[in-house]
Amino acid sequence: MEYLCDAVIVVYLKEDEEIKRLMKRDNIDEDYARLIIGNQMSIEEKKMRADIVLDNNQGLDELYQQIETLLKGR
Repeated sequence: MEYLCDAVIVVYLKEDEEIKRLMKRDNIDEDYARLIIGNQMSIEEKKMRADIVLDNNQGLDELYQQIETLLKGR
């Protein structure tokens, strides 16, 4: 699928934080959240396939700054 796009952007997060956010967003327990994440392509594989990788571990302000920098460079 990535060959159908001009660029693939991956926004990644540490797994423990990803699980917390998924549990909160979907109102699910930790086991189910881990099952969902476990059924997806690994983040390392996603990062390898991506043209651009954004780090979402520092919060929204930092993520927005990365996006702004990216857009200014295009």
